Amino acid sequence: MPARTTSTTPARTVTRAPALLTLVVAMVAALALFGTGAGAAAAPWGDADRDLLERTGATPVDGELAAEEVSADAPAEDAQDRTDVFATVGAVELHALSHDVQVNGFHQASSPASRTMTPVGSDTAVLPSRGRGYSATSAVDVVLVDDEPVRSPITGTVVELDRYQLYGRTADLRLAIQSADHPHIEVVLLHVERPEVEVGDEVVAGETVVAGGGRQLPFRSQVDRETAPDAWPHVHIEVKDRS
Repeated sequence: MPARTTSTTPARTVTRAPALLTLVVAMVAALALFGTGAGAAAAPWGDADRDLLERTGATPVDGELAAEEVSADAPAEDAQDRTDVFATVGAVELHALSHDVQVNGFHQASSPASRTMTPVGSDTAVLPSRGRGYSATSAVDVVLVDDEPVRSPITGTVVELDRYQLYGRTADLRLAIQSADHPHIEVVLLHVERPEVEVGDEVVAGETVVAGGGRQLPFRSQVDRETAPDAWPHVHIEVKDRS
Protein backbone atom coordinates (compact mmCIF):
# COMPACT_ATOMS: atom_id res chain seq x y z
CA MET A 1 0.00 0.00 0.00
CA PRO A 2 2.73 2.65 0.73
CA ALA A 3 4.41 1.73 -2.56
CA ARG A 4 1.16 2.46 -4.45
CA THR A 5 0.84 5.88 -2.81
CA THR A 6 4.40 6.78 -3.72
CA SER A 7 3.97 5.94 -7.44
CA THR A 8 0.66 7.73 -8.23
CA THR A 9 0.83 11.02 -6.34
CA PRO A 10 3.87 12.43 -8.16
CA ALA A 11 2.30 11.40 -11.48
CA ARG A 12 -0.79 13.53 -10.91
CA THR A 13 1.37 16.50 -9.93
CA VAL A 14 3.60 16.26 -13.03
CA THR A 15 0.82 15.97 -15.63
CA ARG A 16 -1.57 18.72 -14.40
CA ALA A 17 0.89 21.55 -13.80
CA PRO A 18 1.90 22.04 -17.50
CA ALA A 19 -1.77 21.97 -18.64
CA LEU A 20 -2.76 24.67 -16.17
CA LEU A 21 0.21 26.83 -17.13
CA THR A 22 -0.59 26.48 -20.82
CA LEU A 23 -4.22 27.54 -20.23
CA VAL A 24 -3.17 30.63 -18.29
CA VAL A 25 -0.69 31.67 -20.97
CA ALA A 26 -3.34 31.24 -23.69
CA MET A 27 -5.86 33.37 -21.77
CA VAL A 28 -3.32 36.16 -21.23
CA ALA A 29 -2.39 36.17 -24.94
CA ALA A 30 -6.07 36.31 -25.97
CA LEU A 31 -6.76 39.22 -23.64
CA ALA A 32 -3.73 41.07 -24.92
CA LEU A 33 -4.80 40.56 -28.56
CA PHE A 34 -8.37 41.66 -27.84
CA GLY A 35 -7.16 44.74 -26.02
CA THR A 36 -4.90 45.74 -28.93
CA GLY A 37 -7.75 45.42 -31.45
CA ALA A 38 -10.14 47.42 -29.31
CA GLY A 39 -7.57 50.13 -28.80
CA ALA A 40 -6.97 50.45 -32.56
CA ALA A 41 -10.67 50.67 -33.34
CA ALA A 42 -11.16 53.40 -30.79
CA ALA A 43 -8.17 55.46 -31.98
CA PRO A 44 -9.23 58.93 -33.19
CA TRP A 45 -8.92 59.93 -36.89
CA GLY A 46 -5.75 61.86 -37.69
CA ASP A 47 -5.39 64.81 -40.10
CA ALA A 48 -4.27 62.53 -42.95
CA ASP A 49 -7.34 60.32 -42.42
CA ARG A 50 -9.69 63.30 -42.50
CA ASP A 51 -8.03 64.61 -45.67
CA LEU A 52 -8.51 61.25 -47.38
CA LEU A 53 -12.14 61.15 -46.32
CA GLU A 54 -12.78 64.61 -47.76
CA ARG A 55 -11.08 63.83 -51.07
CA THR A 56 -12.66 60.43 -51.63
CA GLY A 57 -16.05 60.76 -49.97
CA ALA A 58 -15.35 57.48 -48.15
CA THR A 59 -17.04 56.63 -44.86
CA PRO A 60 -15.41 54.89 -41.87
CA VAL A 61 -16.53 51.31 -41.24
CA ASP A 62 -15.74 50.00 -37.72
CA GLY A 63 -12.94 52.54 -37.47
CA GLU A 64 -11.48 51.75 -40.89
CA LEU A 65 -12.07 52.98 -44.43
CA ALA A 66 -14.09 50.67 -46.62
CA ALA A 67 -11.65 49.13 -49.10
CA GLU A 68 -13.73 49.99 -52.16
CA GLU A 69 -13.94 53.67 -51.20
CA VAL A 70 -10.32 54.63 -50.62
CA SER A 71 -9.36 55.51 -54.20
CA ALA A 72 -8.39 59.19 -54.41
CA ASP A 73 -8.96 59.05 -58.18
CA ALA A 74 -12.62 58.06 -57.95
CA PRO A 75 -14.74 60.30 -60.26
CA ALA A 76 -17.50 62.48 -58.87
CA GLU A 77 -20.88 60.75 -58.94
CA ASP A 78 -22.57 63.69 -60.70
CA ALA A 79 -19.99 64.01 -63.49
CA GLN A 80 -21.62 63.87 -66.89
CA ASP A 81 -20.29 61.90 -69.87
CA ARG A 82 -18.79 64.41 -72.26
CA THR A 83 -19.64 63.82 -75.92
CA ASP A 84 -16.90 63.27 -78.50
CA VAL A 85 -15.46 65.88 -80.84
CA PHE A 86 -17.19 65.83 -84.23
CA ALA A 87 -15.48 68.77 -85.96
CA THR A 88 -12.66 71.28 -85.56
CA VAL A 89 -11.98 74.83 -86.74
CA GLY A 90 -8.26 75.34 -86.29
CA ALA A 91 -7.61 74.81 -82.57
CA VAL A 92 -11.34 75.01 -81.74
CA GLU A 93 -12.96 71.64 -81.03
CA LEU A 94 -16.70 71.15 -81.46
CA HIS A 95 -18.30 68.44 -79.33
CA ALA A 96 -21.31 66.45 -80.46
CA LEU A 97 -24.67 67.83 -79.40
CA SER A 98 -25.75 64.42 -78.11
CA HIS A 99 -24.65 60.81 -77.68
CA ASP A 100 -27.46 59.89 -80.08
CA VAL A 101 -26.77 61.94 -83.22
CA GLN A 102 -28.31 60.45 -86.37
CA VAL A 103 -26.06 62.27 -88.82
CA ASN A 104 -23.89 65.40 -89.07
CA GLY A 105 -24.78 66.82 -92.47
CA PHE A 106 -22.14 69.38 -93.52
CA HIS A 107 -23.12 71.86 -96.22
CA GLN A 108 -22.48 75.34 -97.59
CA ALA A 109 -23.37 78.23 -95.31
CA SER A 110 -25.32 81.21 -96.62
CA SER A 111 -22.68 83.73 -95.50
CA PRO A 112 -18.95 84.15 -96.22
CA ALA A 113 -18.45 84.95 -92.50
CA SER A 114 -18.81 81.27 -91.54
CA ARG A 115 -15.55 79.39 -90.92
CA THR A 116 -14.70 76.10 -92.60
CA MET A 117 -15.07 73.09 -90.30
CA THR A 118 -13.07 69.86 -90.52
CA PRO A 119 -15.31 66.84 -89.88
CA VAL A 120 -14.07 64.28 -87.33
CA GLY A 121 -15.31 60.75 -86.72
CA SER A 122 -18.23 58.85 -88.17
CA ASP A 123 -21.92 59.74 -88.66
CA THR A 124 -20.78 62.42 -91.10
CA ALA A 125 -22.00 63.38 -94.56
CA VAL A 126 -21.04 66.25 -96.87
CA LEU A 127 -24.16 67.35 -98.71
CA PRO A 128 -24.21 68.35 -102.39
CA SER A 129 -23.39 71.94 -103.34
CA ARG A 130 -26.09 74.55 -102.94
CA GLY A 131 -24.42 76.80 -105.48
CA ARG A 132 -23.48 79.40 -102.87
CA GLY A 133 -19.77 79.51 -103.61
CA TYR A 134 -18.69 78.92 -100.01
CA SER A 135 -16.92 76.00 -98.32
CA ALA A 136 -18.80 72.70 -98.42
CA THR A 137 -18.26 72.32 -94.67
CA SER A 138 -18.95 75.89 -93.50
CA ALA A 139 -22.23 74.80 -91.85
CA VAL A 140 -23.61 71.57 -90.43
CA ASP A 141 -27.10 70.25 -89.73
CA VAL A 142 -27.01 67.91 -86.71
CA VAL A 143 -29.92 65.48 -86.91
CA LEU A 144 -31.34 64.30 -83.57
CA VAL A 145 -34.25 62.13 -82.52
CA ASP A 146 -37.39 63.75 -81.14
CA ASP A 147 -36.93 65.58 -77.81
CA GLU A 148 -33.22 64.70 -77.56
CA PRO A 149 -31.55 67.31 -75.27
CA VAL A 150 -29.04 69.54 -77.04
CA ARG A 151 -25.63 69.92 -75.38
CA SER A 152 -23.23 72.79 -75.91
CA PRO A 153 -20.62 72.17 -78.62
CA ILE A 154 -17.99 74.34 -76.88
CA THR A 155 -17.03 75.64 -73.45
CA GLY A 156 -17.84 79.31 -73.09
CA THR A 157 -20.52 81.90 -72.38
CA VAL A 158 -23.97 82.34 -73.92
CA VAL A 159 -23.89 85.74 -75.63
CA GLU A 160 -27.09 85.67 -77.66
CA LEU A 161 -30.55 84.11 -77.45
CA ASP A 162 -32.96 85.71 -79.93
CA ARG A 163 -36.04 84.99 -81.97
CA TYR A 164 -35.89 85.70 -85.69
CA GLN A 165 -37.69 84.84 -88.92
CA LEU A 166 -36.10 81.94 -90.80
CA TYR A 167 -36.12 82.73 -94.52
CA GLY A 168 -38.52 85.51 -93.59
CA ARG A 169 -41.40 83.08 -93.20
CA THR A 170 -41.15 80.99 -90.00
CA ALA A 171 -40.22 81.85 -86.42
CA ASP A 172 -36.94 80.35 -85.22
CA LEU A 173 -34.44 80.66 -82.36
CA ARG A 174 -30.78 81.70 -82.58
CA LEU A 175 -28.35 80.82 -79.76
CA ALA A 176 -24.71 81.97 -79.81
CA ILE A 177 -21.86 80.87 -77.51
CA GLN A 178 -18.53 82.67 -77.21
CA SER A 179 -15.55 80.33 -76.81
CA ALA A 180 -13.75 80.54 -73.46
CA ASP A 181 -10.40 79.46 -74.88
CA HIS A 182 -10.73 81.44 -78.13
CA PRO A 183 -12.77 84.58 -77.30
CA HIS A 184 -12.68 85.80 -80.90
CA ILE A 185 -14.77 82.78 -81.92
CA GLU A 186 -18.48 82.17 -81.43
CA VAL A 187 -20.58 79.15 -82.33
CA VAL A 188 -24.11 79.84 -83.55
CA LEU A 189 -26.93 77.30 -83.16
CA LEU A 190 -30.21 77.65 -85.06
CA HIS A 191 -33.42 75.58 -84.92
CA VAL A 192 -33.29 74.86 -81.17
CA GLU A 193 -36.39 74.56 -79.02
CA ARG A 194 -37.09 75.00 -75.31
CA PRO A 195 -33.86 76.81 -74.37
CA GLU A 196 -32.45 75.93 -70.95
CA VAL A 197 -29.87 78.72 -70.73
CA GLU A 198 -29.86 82.50 -70.66
CA VAL A 199 -27.47 85.15 -71.90
CA GLY A 200 -24.50 85.26 -69.54
CA ASP A 201 -24.66 81.58 -68.57
CA GLU A 202 -21.42 79.60 -68.70
CA VAL A 203 -21.55 76.24 -70.48
CA VAL A 204 -19.25 73.22 -70.79
CA ALA A 205 -18.53 71.48 -74.10
CA GLY A 206 -20.35 68.19 -74.53
CA GLU A 207 -21.95 68.42 -71.09
CA THR A 208 -24.21 71.42 -70.50
CA VAL A 209 -27.72 71.04 -71.93
CA VAL A 210 -28.60 74.30 -73.70
CA ALA A 211 -31.97 73.33 -75.21
CA GLY A 212 -34.66 70.69 -74.85
CA GLY A 213 -34.33 69.55 -78.46
CA GLY A 214 -33.83 70.35 -82.11
CA ARG A 215 -36.58 71.63 -84.36
CA GLN A 216 -38.54 69.81 -87.02
CA LEU A 217 -38.90 72.49 -89.72
CA PRO A 218 -42.28 72.89 -91.45
CA PHE A 219 -40.67 72.13 -94.82
CA ARG A 220 -38.24 69.57 -96.20
CA SER A 221 -34.55 70.21 -95.57
CA GLN A 222 -31.58 69.06 -97.61
CA VAL A 223 -30.32 66.91 -94.74
CA ASP A 224 -33.61 64.97 -94.70
CA ARG A 225 -32.30 63.02 -97.70
CA GLU A 226 -29.73 61.42 -95.40
CA THR A 227 -32.42 59.90 -93.17
CA ALA A 228 -35.15 59.31 -95.77
CA PRO A 229 -37.87 58.20 -95.62
CA ASP A 230 -37.74 59.50 -92.03
CA ALA A 231 -37.39 63.18 -91.22
CA TRP A 232 -36.03 64.21 -87.85
CA PRO A 233 -35.43 67.46 -85.98
CA HIS A 234 -32.05 69.05 -86.55
CA VAL A 235 -29.85 71.86 -85.22
CA HIS A 236 -27.93 74.11 -87.62
CA ILE A 237 -24.40 75.12 -86.52
CA GLU A 238 -21.94 77.70 -87.86
CA VAL A 239 -18.63 78.95 -86.46
CA LYS A 240 -17.93 82.66 -86.89
CA ASP A 241 -15.45 85.35 -85.87
CA ARG A 242 -16.92 87.71 -83.29
CA SER A 243 -17.26 91.25 -84.58
